[in-house]
Amino acid sequence: MLRSTAGRLLNLPFRAVSYSSWTAGYGLEENIKLSKSYIHRPSNIPFMGKTFIEVLDSVCEKHPDQEAFIFCQENRRITYGQFRDQVEKLASGLANIGIQRGDRCGVLGMNSSRWLEAMFAIIRCGGIVVNINPAYQPNELLYCINKVGIKAIFTDASYKSQDYYGMLSRLVPGIESFRAGKLKSKIVPSLESVIMMDEGQFNGTFQMADLLQLATKESEDNLQNLQKKISVDDPVNIVFTSGTTGSPKGAILSHHNVLNICLISSSLARFPETHQHRTCLPIPVYHIFGMQSGPVCSVVHNDTIVFPSPAFDTETCLQAIHNERCNFLVGTPTMFIDMLNHPNFDKYDLSSIHSAVMGGAPCPMETLQQFKDKLHIKEIMVGYGITECSPTVSIAGLGLDLEKRISTCGKTAANVEVKIINTDDGTIVPIKEKGEVCVRGFNIMKGYWGEEEKTREVIDEHGWYHTGDIGFLDEEGLLSISGRIKDMVIRGGVNIYPAEIEQYLYTHPKIADVQIVGVPDKRMGEELCACIKLKTGETATAEDIKEFCTGEIAHFKIPRYVNFVETFPLTVSGKVQKFKLQETMTKELDL
Repeated sequence: MLRSTAGRLLNLPFRAVSYSSWTAGYGLEENIKLSKSYIHRPSNIPFMGKTFIEVLDSVCEKHPDQEAFIFCQENRRITYGQFRDQVEKLASGLANIGIQRGDRCGVLGMNSSRWLEAMFAIIRCGGIVVNINPAYQPNELLYCINKVGIKAIFTDASYKSQDYYGMLSRLVPGIESFRAGKLKSKIVPSLESVIMMDEGQFNGTFQMADLLQLATKESEDNLQNLQKKISVDDPVNIVFTSGTTGSPKGAILSHHNVLNICLISSSLARFPETHQHRTCLPIPVYHIFGMQSGPVCSVVHNDTIVFPSPAFDTETCLQAIHNERCNFLVGTPTMFIDMLNHPNFDKYDLSSIHSAVMGGAPCPMETLQQFKDKLHIKEIMVGYGITECSPTVSIAGLGLDLEKRISTCGKTAANVEVKIINTDDGTIVPIKEKGEVCVRGFNIMKGYWGEEEKTREVIDEHGWYHTGDIGFLDEEGLLSISGRIKDMVIRGGVNIYPAEIEQYLYTHPKIADVQIVGVPDKRMGEELCACIKLKTGETATAEDIKEFCTGEIAHFKIPRYVNFVETFPLTVSGKVQKFKLQETMTKELDL
Protein backbone atom coordinates (compact mmCIF):
# COMPACT_ATOMS: atom_id res chain seq x y z
CA MET A 1 0.00 0.00 0.00
CA LEU A 2 1.14 3.53 -0.75
CA ARG A 3 1.17 5.84 2.22
CA SER A 4 2.16 9.51 2.32
CA THR A 5 4.03 10.73 5.37
CA ALA A 6 4.38 14.09 3.64
CA GLY A 7 0.62 14.27 3.11
CA ARG A 8 0.11 14.00 6.87
CA LEU A 9 2.74 16.63 7.66
CA LEU A 10 1.26 19.12 5.23
CA ASN A 11 -2.37 18.22 5.85
CA LEU A 12 -2.72 17.39 2.18
CA PRO A 13 -5.59 15.08 1.21
CA PHE A 14 -4.38 11.64 0.21
CA ARG A 15 -6.08 8.28 0.07
CA ALA A 16 -3.84 5.22 0.01
CA VAL A 17 -4.46 2.72 -2.77
CA SER A 18 -2.54 -0.30 -3.97
CA TYR A 19 -0.13 0.24 -6.83
CA SER A 20 -1.66 -2.56 -8.88
CA SER A 21 -5.21 -1.21 -8.61
CA TRP A 22 -4.02 2.22 -9.62
CA THR A 23 -1.89 1.22 -12.60
CA ALA A 24 -4.69 -0.97 -13.88
CA GLY A 25 -6.50 2.21 -14.83
CA TYR A 26 -3.50 3.27 -16.89
CA GLY A 27 -3.43 0.09 -18.92
CA LEU A 28 0.07 -0.77 -17.73
CA GLU A 29 0.95 -4.44 -18.02
CA GLU A 30 2.39 -5.90 -14.81
CA ASN A 31 3.74 -9.18 -16.24
CA ILE A 32 5.43 -8.27 -19.51
CA LYS A 33 7.78 -10.92 -20.92
CA LEU A 34 9.65 -9.72 -23.98
CA SER A 35 11.05 -12.03 -26.62
CA LYS A 36 13.00 -9.28 -28.41
CA SER A 37 14.14 -5.75 -27.66
CA TYR A 38 10.95 -3.91 -28.59
CA ILE A 39 8.27 -2.59 -26.25
CA HIS A 40 5.11 -0.51 -26.39
CA ARG A 41 3.11 -0.03 -23.21
CA PRO A 42 -0.51 0.89 -23.95
CA SER A 43 -2.45 3.33 -21.81
CA ASN A 44 -6.07 4.06 -21.03
CA ILE A 45 -5.26 7.74 -20.46
CA PRO A 46 -6.62 9.81 -23.35
CA PHE A 47 -4.46 12.56 -24.79
CA MET A 48 -5.39 16.02 -23.58
CA GLY A 49 -6.13 17.59 -26.95
CA LYS A 50 -5.56 21.01 -25.39
CA THR A 51 -3.13 23.88 -25.76
CA PHE A 52 -1.11 25.42 -22.93
CA ILE A 53 -3.58 28.31 -22.87
CA GLU A 54 -6.55 26.01 -22.32
CA VAL A 55 -4.74 24.00 -19.64
CA LEU A 56 -3.61 27.15 -17.79
CA ASP A 57 -7.12 28.62 -17.89
CA SER A 58 -8.59 25.37 -16.59
CA VAL A 59 -6.28 25.04 -13.57
CA CYS A 60 -6.65 28.74 -12.74
CA GLU A 61 -10.44 28.52 -12.80
CA LYS A 62 -10.47 25.43 -10.58
CA HIS A 63 -7.79 26.54 -8.10
CA PRO A 64 -7.52 30.36 -8.22
CA ASP A 65 -6.42 30.69 -4.59
CA GLN A 66 -3.93 27.82 -4.51
CA GLU A 67 -0.25 28.75 -4.43
CA ALA A 68 1.22 27.96 -7.83
CA PHE A 69 4.80 29.18 -7.39
CA ILE A 70 6.96 30.14 -4.42
CA PHE A 71 10.23 32.01 -5.06
CA CYS A 72 12.18 31.86 -1.81
CA GLN A 73 14.88 34.44 -2.55
CA GLU A 74 12.36 36.86 -4.07
CA ASN A 75 10.13 36.35 -1.03
CA ARG A 76 7.25 36.03 -3.50
CA ARG A 77 4.28 33.67 -3.43
CA ILE A 78 1.92 33.57 -6.41
CA THR A 79 -1.51 31.95 -6.60
CA TYR A 80 -2.88 30.53 -9.84
CA GLY A 81 -5.37 33.39 -10.09
CA GLN A 82 -2.68 36.03 -9.63
CA PHE A 83 -0.43 34.30 -12.13
CA ARG A 84 -3.07 34.19 -14.86
CA ASP A 85 -3.96 37.87 -14.39
CA GLN A 86 -0.30 38.87 -14.75
CA VAL A 87 0.24 36.61 -17.77
CA GLU A 88 -2.87 37.91 -19.57
CA LYS A 89 -1.78 41.54 -19.20
CA LEU A 90 1.77 40.77 -20.26
CA ALA A 91 0.57 38.79 -23.29
CA SER A 92 -1.70 41.65 -24.28
CA GLY A 93 1.28 44.00 -24.15
CA LEU A 94 3.34 41.60 -26.27
CA ALA A 95 0.59 41.47 -28.87
CA ASN A 96 0.56 45.27 -28.88
CA ILE A 97 4.26 45.41 -29.84
CA GLY A 98 3.68 43.00 -32.71
CA ILE A 99 4.28 39.50 -31.36
CA GLN A 100 2.15 37.09 -33.38
CA ARG A 101 1.53 33.40 -33.77
CA GLY A 102 4.76 31.61 -34.65
CA ASP A 103 7.14 34.41 -33.66
CA ARG A 104 10.18 33.18 -31.75
CA CYS A 105 10.71 34.93 -28.42
CA GLY A 106 13.72 34.19 -26.24
CA VAL A 107 13.94 34.07 -22.45
CA LEU A 108 17.42 34.63 -21.03
CA GLY A 109 17.94 34.49 -17.30
CA MET A 110 17.97 32.51 -14.11
CA ASN A 111 14.97 30.96 -12.31
CA SER A 112 12.56 33.74 -11.33
CA SER A 113 8.89 34.66 -11.27
CA ARG A 114 9.50 36.90 -14.28
CA TRP A 115 10.93 33.98 -16.30
CA LEU A 116 7.70 32.02 -15.85
CA GLU A 117 5.49 35.03 -16.55
CA ALA A 118 7.44 35.66 -19.76
CA MET A 119 7.15 32.01 -20.80
CA PHE A 120 3.37 31.83 -20.43
CA ALA A 121 2.80 35.31 -21.90
CA ILE A 122 4.71 34.33 -25.05
CA ILE A 123 2.65 31.15 -25.34
CA ARG A 124 -0.59 33.05 -24.72
CA CYS A 125 -0.08 35.28 -27.74
CA GLY A 126 0.87 32.34 -29.97
CA GLY A 127 4.61 32.81 -29.85
CA ILE A 128 7.26 30.12 -29.51
CA VAL A 129 9.32 30.20 -26.32
CA VAL A 130 13.05 29.87 -27.00
CA ASN A 131 14.89 28.74 -23.86
CA ILE A 132 18.33 30.37 -23.76
CA ASN A 133 21.15 29.03 -21.64
CA PRO A 134 22.11 31.83 -19.20
CA ALA A 135 25.75 30.72 -19.33
CA TYR A 136 26.01 31.67 -23.00
CA GLN A 137 28.71 34.12 -24.00
CA PRO A 138 28.15 36.74 -26.75
CA ASN A 139 29.02 34.46 -29.69
CA GLU A 140 26.76 31.71 -28.36
CA LEU A 141 23.90 34.17 -27.82
CA LEU A 142 24.45 35.48 -31.34
CA TYR A 143 24.27 31.93 -32.69
CA CYS A 144 21.03 31.25 -30.80
CA ILE A 145 19.26 34.47 -31.89
CA ASN A 146 20.14 34.05 -35.55
CA LYS A 147 19.63 30.29 -35.65
CA VAL A 148 15.90 30.55 -34.96
CA GLY A 149 15.27 34.21 -35.84
CA ILE A 150 14.35 35.58 -32.42
CA LYS A 151 12.07 38.63 -32.70
CA ALA A 152 11.91 39.61 -29.02
CA ILE A 153 13.95 38.60 -26.02
CA PHE A 154 13.17 38.77 -22.31
CA THR A 155 16.39 39.07 -20.33
CA ASP A 156 17.83 39.60 -16.89
CA ALA A 157 20.17 42.59 -16.74
CA SER A 158 22.99 40.52 -15.29
CA TYR A 159 23.82 37.60 -13.02
CA LYS A 160 27.16 37.35 -11.23
CA SER A 161 29.78 37.81 -13.97
CA GLN A 162 27.22 37.62 -16.80
CA ASP A 163 26.30 41.06 -18.19
CA TYR A 164 23.33 40.28 -20.44
CA TYR A 165 22.51 43.89 -21.33
CA GLY A 166 26.17 44.39 -22.19
CA MET A 167 26.09 41.34 -24.48
CA LEU A 168 22.98 42.59 -26.26
CA SER A 169 24.58 46.02 -26.63
CA ARG A 170 27.39 44.33 -28.58
CA LEU A 171 24.88 42.57 -30.82
CA VAL A 172 22.81 45.74 -31.34
CA PRO A 173 25.39 48.55 -31.60
CA GLY A 174 23.95 51.83 -30.37
CA ILE A 175 21.02 50.10 -28.67
CA GLU A 176 20.63 53.06 -26.31
CA SER A 177 19.72 55.37 -29.24
CA PHE A 178 16.84 53.20 -30.51
CA ARG A 179 13.23 53.43 -29.44
CA ALA A 180 12.06 50.34 -27.57
CA GLY A 181 10.62 47.84 -30.03
CA LYS A 182 12.38 49.44 -33.00
CA LEU A 183 15.80 47.81 -32.82
CA LYS A 184 17.79 47.34 -36.02
CA SER A 185 21.08 45.49 -36.32
CA LYS A 186 22.85 43.79 -39.21
CA ILE A 187 24.38 41.44 -36.65
CA VAL A 188 20.98 40.16 -35.41
CA PRO A 189 18.52 41.26 -38.13
CA SER A 190 15.48 39.48 -36.68
CA LEU A 191 15.68 41.10 -33.23
CA GLU A 192 13.23 43.98 -32.75
CA SER A 193 12.55 44.13 -29.01
CA VAL A 194 14.41 43.56 -25.76
CA ILE A 195 12.32 43.30 -22.59
CA MET A 196 14.22 43.67 -19.32
CA MET A 197 13.14 41.40 -16.47
CA ASP A 198 15.10 43.50 -13.96
CA GLU A 199 14.27 47.03 -12.91
CA GLY A 200 16.61 49.86 -13.92
CA GLN A 201 17.40 52.25 -16.73
CA PHE A 202 18.29 50.35 -19.90
CA ASN A 203 17.88 52.56 -22.95
CA GLY A 204 16.42 51.01 -26.09
CA THR A 205 14.49 48.36 -24.15
CA PHE A 206 11.10 47.74 -22.60
CA GLN A 207 10.58 47.03 -18.93
CA MET A 208 8.04 44.29 -18.18
CA ALA A 209 6.02 47.05 -16.47
CA ASP A 210 5.91 48.91 -19.81
CA LEU A 211 4.24 45.94 -21.47
CA LEU A 212 1.68 45.70 -18.69
CA GLN A 213 0.76 49.35 -19.31
CA LEU A 214 0.45 48.71 -23.06
CA ALA A 215 -2.39 46.25 -22.45
CA THR A 216 -5.67 47.69 -23.73
CA LYS A 217 -9.20 46.41 -24.25
CA GLU A 218 -8.53 46.30 -27.99
CA SER A 219 -5.30 44.33 -27.60
CA GLU A 220 -7.02 41.93 -25.20
CA ASP A 221 -9.80 41.34 -27.76
CA ASN A 222 -7.22 40.78 -30.49
CA LEU A 223 -5.47 38.32 -28.20
CA GLN A 224 -8.67 36.34 -27.67
CA ASN A 225 -9.17 36.05 -31.43
CA LEU A 226 -5.56 35.00 -31.92
CA GLN A 227 -5.80 32.27 -29.30
CA LYS A 228 -8.67 30.62 -31.18
CA LYS A 229 -6.29 29.92 -34.06
CA ILE A 230 -3.64 28.19 -31.97
CA SER A 231 -3.46 24.42 -32.53
CA VAL A 232 -2.20 21.67 -30.25
CA ASP A 233 0.26 20.80 -33.02
CA ASP A 234 1.73 24.30 -33.15
CA PRO A 235 5.30 24.68 -31.91
CA VAL A 236 5.32 25.99 -28.36
CA ASN A 237 8.95 25.67 -27.43
CA ILE A 238 12.42 25.53 -28.96
CA VAL A 239 14.95 23.96 -26.62
CA PHE A 240 18.59 23.95 -27.60
CA THR A 241 20.45 20.73 -27.01
CA SER A 242 22.90 21.04 -24.15
CA GLY A 243 26.09 21.47 -26.14
CA THR A 244 27.80 18.58 -24.36
CA THR A 245 28.96 17.22 -27.73
CA GLY A 246 29.24 20.33 -29.92
CA SER A 247 27.07 23.07 -31.45
CA PRO A 248 23.55 23.24 -29.96
CA LYS A 249 20.56 22.39 -32.15
CA GLY A 250 17.08 23.83 -31.60
CA ALA A 251 14.58 21.03 -30.93
CA ILE A 252 11.01 22.09 -31.80
CA LEU A 253 8.37 20.85 -29.36
CA SER A 254 4.59 21.23 -29.74
CA HIS A 255 1.79 21.77 -27.21
CA HIS A 256 0.84 18.12 -27.84
CA ASN A 257 4.39 16.88 -27.18
CA VAL A 258 5.04 18.72 -23.95
CA LEU A 259 1.66 18.54 -22.22
CA ASN A 260 0.91 14.90 -22.96
CA ILE A 261 4.28 13.47 -21.96
CA CYS A 262 3.83 15.25 -18.63
CA LEU A 263 0.37 13.71 -18.27
CA ILE A 264 1.31 10.19 -19.42
CA SER A 265 4.56 9.87 -17.48
CA SER A 266 2.67 10.68 -14.28
CA SER A 267 1.58 7.05 -14.16
CA LEU A 268 5.18 6.09 -13.37
CA ALA A 269 6.25 8.90 -11.05
CA ARG A 270 3.22 10.34 -9.30
CA PHE A 271 0.72 9.18 -6.73
CA PRO A 272 -2.98 8.76 -7.55
CA GLU A 273 -6.09 10.52 -6.34
CA THR A 274 -5.72 13.96 -4.77
CA HIS A 275 -2.17 13.77 -3.47
CA GLN A 276 -0.66 17.14 -4.36
CA HIS A 277 3.02 17.60 -5.02
CA ARG A 278 4.81 20.45 -3.29
CA THR A 279 7.93 20.30 -5.41
CA CYS A 280 11.35 21.70 -4.59
CA LEU A 281 12.89 22.61 -7.95
CA PRO A 282 16.56 23.67 -7.96
CA ILE A 283 16.95 22.82 -11.67
CA PRO A 284 17.08 25.71 -14.16
CA VAL A 285 13.80 26.13 -16.03
CA TYR A 286 15.61 26.97 -19.26
CA HIS A 287 16.48 23.24 -19.30
CA ILE A 288 13.77 20.87 -20.58
CA PHE A 289 13.98 18.77 -17.39
CA GLY A 290 13.41 21.82 -15.20
CA MET A 291 10.69 23.25 -17.41
CA GLN A 292 8.74 19.98 -17.45
CA SER A 293 9.15 19.36 -13.71
CA GLY A 294 8.20 22.93 -12.82
CA PRO A 295 5.90 25.15 -14.89
CA VAL A 296 4.49 22.32 -17.03
CA CYS A 297 3.67 20.06 -14.06
CA SER A 298 2.17 23.04 -12.27
CA VAL A 299 -0.53 23.56 -14.90
CA VAL A 300 -1.10 19.87 -15.76
CA HIS A 301 -1.29 18.61 -12.16
CA ASN A 302 -1.96 21.85 -10.18
CA ASP A 303 1.27 21.35 -8.24
CA THR A 304 2.91 23.98 -6.07
CA ILE A 305 6.48 24.59 -7.25
CA VAL A 306 9.07 25.93 -4.81
CA PHE A 307 12.12 27.65 -6.35
CA PRO A 308 14.91 27.88 -3.75
CA SER A 309 17.12 30.35 -5.64
CA PRO A 310 17.91 31.75 -9.11
CA ALA A 311 20.68 29.16 -9.57
CA PHE A 312 21.44 26.01 -7.63
CA ASP A 313 22.87 26.65 -4.20
CA THR A 314 23.22 23.63 -1.94
CA GLU A 315 22.31 25.16 1.40
CA THR A 316 19.52 27.35 -0.03
CA CYS A 317 17.94 24.19 -1.45
CA LEU A 318 18.12 22.45 1.93
CA GLN A 319 16.60 25.54 3.57
CA ALA A 320 13.72 25.60 1.07
CA ILE A 321 12.82 21.96 1.77
CA HIS A 322 12.98 22.64 5.51
CA ASN A 323 10.98 25.90 5.48
CA GLU A 324 8.36 25.04 2.86
CA ARG A 325 7.91 21.39 3.88
CA CYS A 326 8.38 20.21 0.30
CA ASN A 327 7.29 16.62 -0.26
CA PHE A 328 8.81 16.10 -3.71
CA LEU A 329 12.36 16.85 -4.84
CA VAL A 330 13.68 16.97 -8.39
CA GLY A 331 17.36 17.32 -9.23
CA THR A 332 20.40 16.14 -11.13
CA PRO A 333 22.80 13.61 -9.59
CA THR A 334 25.36 16.39 -9.09
CA MET A 335 22.85 18.35 -7.00
CA PHE A 336 22.00 15.33 -4.87
CA ILE A 337 25.70 14.59 -4.31
CA ASP A 338 26.33 18.19 -3.24
CA MET A 339 23.41 18.09 -0.79
CA LEU A 340 24.56 14.81 0.73
CA ASN A 341 28.08 16.14 1.23
CA HIS A 342 27.11 19.55 2.61
CA PRO A 343 28.50 20.07 6.15
CA ASN A 344 25.13 21.43 7.37
CA PHE A 345 23.07 18.59 5.90
CA ASP A 346 22.00 17.29 9.33
CA LYS A 347 20.98 20.77 10.48
CA TYR A 348 17.81 20.74 8.38
CA ASP A 349 14.58 18.81 8.85
CA LEU A 350 14.01 17.11 5.51
CA SER A 351 11.48 14.58 6.79
CA SER A 352 8.70 16.06 4.66
CA ILE A 353 10.33 14.66 1.50
CA HIS A 354 8.34 11.62 0.46
CA SER A 355 9.60 11.20 -3.09
CA ALA A 356 12.47 12.32 -5.28
CA VAL A 357 13.37 12.09 -8.96
CA MET A 358 16.89 12.22 -10.35
CA GLY A 359 17.45 13.01 -13.99
CA GLY A 360 19.40 15.08 -16.47
CA ALA A 361 22.47 12.80 -16.33
CA PRO A 362 23.33 9.19 -15.45
CA CYS A 363 22.81 8.59 -11.74
CA PRO A 364 25.38 6.70 -9.66
CA MET A 365 23.89 3.72 -7.81
CA GLU A 366 25.79 4.67 -4.67
CA THR A 367 24.21 8.15 -4.64
CA LEU A 368 20.70 6.74 -4.92
CA GLN A 369 21.23 4.38 -2.03
CA GLN A 370 22.91 7.00 0.17
CA PHE A 371 20.20 9.57 -0.43
CA LYS A 372 17.42 7.11 0.27
CA ASP A 373 19.09 5.86 3.46
CA LYS A 374 20.00 9.29 4.80
CA LEU A 375 16.60 10.89 4.19
CA HIS A 376 14.48 7.74 4.68
CA ILE A 377 12.74 8.61 1.41
CA LYS A 378 9.97 6.16 0.60
CA GLU A 379 10.07 6.62 -3.15
CA ILE A 380 13.20 7.60 -5.07
CA MET A 381 13.09 7.44 -8.83
CA VAL A 382 15.44 7.79 -11.77
CA GLY A 383 14.31 9.23 -15.06
CA TYR A 384 15.80 8.80 -18.52
CA GLY A 385 14.94 11.57 -20.93
CA ILE A 386 16.19 13.45 -23.96
CA THR A 387 15.34 16.96 -25.13
CA GLU A 388 14.12 15.60 -28.46
CA CYS A 389 11.64 13.32 -26.60
CA SER A 390 9.99 16.17 -24.67
CA PRO A 391 11.93 14.74 -22.65
CA THR A 392 10.66 11.58 -20.89
CA VAL A 393 11.42 8.11 -22.27
CA SER A 394 11.34 6.00 -19.10
CA ILE A 395 11.13 6.24 -15.33
CA ALA A 396 12.32 3.79 -12.70
CA GLY A 397 9.49 4.65 -10.37
CA LEU A 398 6.43 3.31 -8.62
CA GLY A 399 5.91 -0.43 -8.70
CA LEU A 400 9.60 -1.31 -8.97
CA ASP A 401 11.71 -2.53 -6.08
CA LEU A 402 14.74 -0.47 -5.10
CA GLU A 403 17.23 -2.81 -6.75
CA LYS A 404 15.57 -2.34 -10.14
CA ARG A 405 15.27 1.41 -9.63
CA ILE A 406 18.98 1.55 -8.91
CA SER A 407 20.10 -0.78 -11.68
CA THR A 408 17.75 0.26 -14.53
CA CYS A 409 16.04 3.31 -16.03
CA GLY A 410 12.73 1.59 -15.43
CA LYS A 411 9.54 1.35 -17.45
CA THR A 412 9.10 3.13 -20.73
CA ALA A 413 6.38 5.78 -20.82
CA ALA A 414 2.96 4.59 -21.96
CA ASN A 415 2.09 5.03 -25.65
CA VAL A 416 5.79 5.36 -26.47
CA GLU A 417 7.59 2.68 -28.50
CA VAL A 418 11.18 1.77 -27.70
CA LYS A 419 13.46 -0.64 -29.54
CA ILE A 420 17.14 -1.55 -29.32
CA ILE A 421 18.94 -1.97 -32.63
CA ASN A 422 22.24 -3.28 -33.88
CA THR A 423 24.31 -0.22 -34.78
CA ASP A 424 25.70 -1.93 -37.87
CA ASP A 425 22.59 -3.21 -39.66
CA GLY A 426 19.65 -1.63 -37.80
CA THR A 427 18.00 -4.92 -36.82
CA ILE A 428 16.30 -5.36 -33.44
CA VAL A 429 18.65 -7.19 -31.08
CA PRO A 430 17.70 -9.98 -28.64
CA ILE A 431 16.75 -9.00 -25.08
CA LYS A 432 19.67 -8.01 -22.82
CA GLU A 433 21.87 -7.38 -25.84
CA LYS A 434 23.24 -3.86 -26.11
CA GLY A 435 22.48 -1.60 -29.04
CA GLU A 436 21.24 1.87 -29.90
CA VAL A 437 18.06 3.01 -28.15
CA CYS A 438 15.39 4.23 -30.59
CA VAL A 439 12.11 5.91 -29.63
CA ARG A 440 8.88 6.54 -31.55
CA GLY A 441 5.68 8.19 -30.38
CA PHE A 442 3.70 11.32 -29.59
CA ASN A 443 6.60 12.79 -27.62
CA ILE A 444 9.08 13.04 -30.48
CA MET A 445 10.05 16.57 -31.50
CA LYS A 446 8.87 18.11 -34.76
CA GLY A 447 12.50 18.50 -35.82
CA TYR A 448 15.50 20.79 -35.45
CA TRP A 449 14.77 24.39 -36.40
CA GLY A 450 16.25 25.14 -39.83
CA GLU A 451 18.16 21.85 -39.94
CA GLU A 452 16.29 19.39 -42.12
CA GLU A 453 19.37 17.33 -42.86
CA LYS A 454 20.29 16.96 -39.18
CA THR A 455 16.66 16.11 -38.42
CA ARG A 456 16.75 13.32 -41.01
CA GLU A 457 19.97 12.04 -39.44
CA VAL A 458 18.17 11.31 -36.16
CA ILE A 459 14.53 10.68 -37.21
CA ASP A 460 14.30 7.97 -39.84
CA GLU A 461 11.65 7.51 -42.53
CA HIS A 462 9.56 5.38 -40.16
CA GLY A 463 9.44 8.01 -37.43
CA TRP A 464 12.00 6.42 -35.11
CA TYR A 465 14.22 8.86 -33.22
CA HIS A 466 17.76 7.49 -32.90
CA THR A 467 18.99 8.63 -29.49
CA GLY A 468 22.70 7.94 -29.85
CA ASP A 469 22.54 6.14 -26.50
CA ILE A 470 23.64 2.56 -25.97
CA GLY A 471 21.30 0.45 -23.85
CA PHE A 472 19.29 -2.74 -23.55
CA LEU A 473 15.87 -4.08 -22.56
CA ASP A 474 15.39 -7.03 -20.21
CA GLU A 475 12.58 -9.59 -20.38
CA GLU A 476 10.36 -7.39 -18.16
CA GLY A 477 10.70 -4.47 -20.53
CA LEU A 478 12.92 -2.46 -18.20
CA LEU A 479 15.35 -0.15 -19.98
CA SER A 480 19.02 0.24 -19.03
CA ILE A 481 21.46 2.77 -20.46
CA SER A 482 25.14 1.90 -20.82
CA GLY A 483 26.44 5.14 -22.29
CA ARG A 484 26.64 7.31 -25.40
CA ILE A 485 27.78 5.98 -28.74
CA LYS A 486 29.98 9.09 -29.01
CA ASP A 487 31.35 8.53 -25.48
CA MET A 488 32.25 4.95 -26.27
CA VAL A 489 35.98 4.29 -26.07
CA ILE A 490 37.50 1.83 -28.54
CA ARG A 491 40.64 0.44 -26.91
CA GLY A 492 42.54 -2.01 -29.06
CA GLY A 493 39.37 -2.82 -30.98
CA VAL A 494 37.29 -3.43 -27.83
CA ASN A 495 34.21 -1.25 -27.25
CA ILE A 496 34.17 0.15 -23.70
CA TYR A 497 31.30 2.15 -22.23
CA PRO A 498 32.54 4.70 -19.65
CA ALA A 499 29.28 4.65 -17.67
CA GLU A 500 29.93 1.05 -16.59
CA ILE A 501 33.31 1.97 -15.09
CA GLU A 502 31.91 5.13 -13.52
CA GLN A 503 29.18 3.13 -11.80
CA TYR A 504 31.77 0.83 -10.26
CA LEU A 505 34.07 3.64 -9.11
CA TYR A 506 31.17 5.39 -7.39
CA THR A 507 31.24 2.54 -4.87
CA HIS A 508 34.70 3.67 -3.71
CA PRO A 509 34.24 5.25 -0.26
CA LYS A 510 36.50 8.23 -1.04
CA ILE A 511 35.09 9.18 -4.45
CA ALA A 512 32.46 11.93 -4.68
CA ASP A 513 32.24 12.10 -8.48
CA VAL A 514 34.01 10.51 -11.43
CA GLN A 515 34.05 10.83 -15.21
CA ILE A 516 35.76 8.46 -17.64
CA VAL A 517 36.94 9.74 -21.02
CA GLY A 518 38.96 8.32 -23.85
CA VAL A 519 42.33 9.86 -24.72
CA PRO A 520 44.55 9.16 -27.75
CA ASP A 521 47.10 6.35 -27.65
CA LYS A 522 49.48 5.45 -30.48
CA ARG A 523 49.38 1.71 -29.79
CA MET A 524 45.81 1.07 -28.58
CA GLY A 525 44.04 3.85 -30.45
CA GLU A 526 42.46 5.08 -27.22
CA GLU A 527 43.12 4.64 -23.52
CA LEU A 528 40.90 5.28 -20.52
CA CYS A 529 41.39 8.29 -18.29
CA ALA A 530 39.56 8.54 -14.95
CA CYS A 531 38.92 12.10 -13.75
CA ILE A 532 38.09 11.86 -10.06
CA LYS A 533 36.68 14.34 -7.57
CA LEU A 534 37.35 13.10 -4.03
CA LYS A 535 35.09 13.67 -1.05
CA THR A 536 36.02 16.58 1.21
CA GLY A 537 39.08 15.79 3.33
CA GLU A 538 39.91 12.54 1.53
CA THR A 539 43.16 11.66 -0.24
CA ALA A 540 44.03 8.88 -2.68
CA THR A 541 46.60 7.97 -5.30
CA ALA A 542 46.27 6.67 -8.83
CA GLU A 543 47.58 3.32 -7.63
CA ASP A 544 44.87 3.19 -4.94
CA ILE A 545 42.21 3.58 -7.63
CA LYS A 546 43.73 0.98 -9.93
CA GLU A 547 44.09 -1.49 -7.07
CA PHE A 548 40.41 -0.94 -6.21
CA CYS A 549 39.54 -2.00 -9.77
CA THR A 550 41.85 -5.00 -10.01
CA GLY A 551 39.94 -8.26 -9.88
CA GLU A 552 36.59 -6.44 -9.77
CA ILE A 553 36.24 -5.23 -13.35
CA ALA A 554 37.83 -6.56 -16.55
CA HIS A 555 41.49 -5.60 -16.92
CA PHE A 556 40.84 -3.65 -20.13
CA LYS A 557 38.33 -1.45 -18.25
CA ILE A 558 40.89 -0.34 -15.64
CA PRO A 559 41.87 3.27 -16.47
CA ARG A 560 45.47 3.71 -17.57
CA TYR A 561 45.41 7.33 -16.42
CA VAL A 562 43.94 8.65 -13.15
CA ASN A 563 43.68 12.38 -12.62
CA PHE A 564 42.28 14.06 -9.50
CA VAL A 565 40.27 17.24 -10.14
CA GLU A 566 38.44 19.86 -8.11
CA THR A 567 35.69 20.51 -10.66
CA PHE A 568 34.34 19.32 -14.00
CA PRO A 569 33.37 21.54 -16.94
CA LEU A 570 29.59 21.73 -16.58
CA THR A 571 26.62 23.15 -18.40
CA VAL A 572 24.33 25.30 -16.22
CA SER A 573 22.01 22.32 -15.83
CA GLY A 574 24.78 20.28 -14.22
CA LYS A 575 25.76 18.05 -17.15
CA VAL A 576 29.44 17.30 -17.59
CA GLN A 577 30.85 18.47 -20.91
CA LYS A 578 32.90 15.38 -21.65
CA PHE A 579 34.32 16.72 -24.88
CA LYS A 580 35.89 19.62 -22.96
CA LEU A 581 37.16 17.26 -20.27
CA GLN A 582 38.64 15.04 -22.97
CA GLU A 583 40.39 18.03 -24.57
CA THR A 584 41.82 19.13 -21.21
CA MET A 585 43.10 15.66 -20.31
CA THR A 586 44.67 15.15 -23.73
CA LYS A 587 46.53 18.43 -23.32
CA GLU A 588 47.56 17.84 -19.69
CA LEU A 589 48.82 14.35 -20.46
CA ASP A 590 50.65 15.68 -23.54
CA LEU A 591 49.13 13.05 -25.81
